[in-house]
Amino acid sequence: MTISDTTAQQAELIRLQARVAELEASVADYESLLAELPDLFERKFQQRLEPLLERYRLLAQAQQMLEPAREAPLQRAALRWNWPLVRRLGTQGDHKATKKAA
Repeated sequence: MTISDTTAQQAELIRLQARVAELEASVADYESLLAELPDLFERKFQQRLEPLLERYRLLAQAQQMLEPAREAPLQRAALRWNWPLVRRLGTQGDHKATKKAA
């Protein structure tokens, strides 16, 4: 082996080490993005769920106004599915229905 061959091999080795470092940085970036995905999906799901829960609440409220003696089936269905915001959005009377169902 000559000195020029050794120098060429060292230059190639340095280039490959730099490429490995770049690829490792890319992998670290992708892993960090993957770690954020569950929170991103949760936030997106909540954003889409809130208008639906509001509609359910309004429909249940309208139904209670039309039939005050009966419990609102939409509200009961939402509570049965245990959606987190339903309990907060519901009225005081709805909590009694929740305790009966539990």
